Amino acid sequence: MRLLIALFLVLPVSVSAQQSEAVTEADSVDFEQALATLRKNISDSSDQLADTRPNRTVVFLQRSLNGYLRFQGNSVLPKGLSDVVVEIQADGRLSGTGMLNLDETDDFADASSGVLRFLSGSLPVMVSVAIEEADRSVIVTVEEVQIGPVTVPTALAELLVQRYSVNESYPTGFDLSVPVALPAAVRNVQIRQGQIAIVTQ
Repeated sequence: MRLLIALFLVLPVSVSAQQSEAVTEADSVDFEQALATLRKNISDSSDQLADTRPNRTVVFLQRSLNGYLRFQGNSVLPKGLSDVVVEIQADGRLSGTGMLNLDETDDFADASSGVLRFLSGSLPVMVSVAIEEADRSVIVTVEEVQIGPVTVPTALAELLVQRYSVNESYPTGFDLSVPVALPAAVRNVQIRQGQIAIVTQ
């Protein structure tokens, strides 16, 4: 499920436009239902009838993703990261904003963090990433990262993503330099304005 990790756990770390209306818990539920449907579709693809079934599409709306981050963020976002809002753009880019409390994390204490180690308190975070599908893989490219007044070099941004994406499934975090292999059941990933559609067999 590295595809899901790439799209829905790493991207919230790369935290844009405010929602026209406030998101609700129903939006969060919509996202969870879409995620459950995608997992079921991928699981179902291993049965004998998979080749005869028409393709199925699961759509993740920007609004439902932001609702999920708003109401379930404490369970999925790294410590110190809050108020995350993601914008899904038509050109295959995702951008977003959030607040990062540097006093709640020690990730910026060492020399490898450069000038960031001198920052403290809660600072706004802005990031833009590009998503491209090629050769049955998804490539995530960090284009711009800003933490407070500091523009973060791409190499450092990738290191921070790797640190922040550590979890039980990925104890060393998510390495953006490695393309995300699509599960065999996934036929296509379509990024449109305000939504991501994943087509499965």
